[in-house]
Amino acid sequence: MSYSLTQVATAAAQWLTVLDSGEALSSQQITDCLAIANDLLANWTNEQTMAVQILINEQSKALQLLIDKMSREAAPLVTRQAKDGSVTLSEQNLFASPLATAFTLSGGTYTEGTFTPPTYTAASFTAPTFTGSSVPQFVDATTALTLPAGVARALKTAMGIEIAGWFGVTPSASLVADAKEARAAAFPVPNRVPIPGTAGQALVQPPGVPANAPTPPAEGVE
Repeated sequence: MSYSLTQVATAAAQWLTVLDSGEALSSQQITDCLAIANDLLANWTNEQTMAVQILINEQSKALQLLIDKMSREAAPLVTRQAKDGSVTLSEQNLFASPLATAFTLSGGTYTEGTFTPPTYTAASFTAPTFTGSSVPQFVDATTALTLPAGVARALKTAMGIEIAGWFGVTPSASLVADAKEARAAAFPVPNRVPIPGTAGQALVQPPGVPANAPTPPAEGVE
């Protein structure tokens, strides 16, 4: 859905219960809210991007280590297989060689067997990359901005907390909880991803995320 900064700021003040229906913030307050809203959107987007990039990098390192380990284990096996096959065929030719003359005298022909050893090419790996989306920003107080699902609610509640000091009030515990929940839903960060080769038993998680942190549910725009 699309919202103007004035709509978001007014809703934030009403959520804070310092503005009644039909009342409006001053032009200076709206200007200040514009800066607050854009800062919040930029911080949330950049933090989410950084967390995902960290997870991808850590998982890529783990996958590279797994591939290197597989290469170290597989290469000697292939070398040994080639050696064993070559030796076996040489022994067979050595055993059959004395009979070659008899084959020739009786009109037959004998051709020694050949052995082509197996080859091994180590696995290659190209690490995945992640580029964050563009940061949503309000250009002014009246131009509507289309926000992803849940972002409007997160912005309203967070802004309510930010501007509480203007009115000499303390944000309620329910507003703080709503803001935290709304942000987690609007800007979800994968808490943990499995490390390759561990059958899901080992996980990578970004810095600052508790090991038991639940993945937040998605929510719609309010």
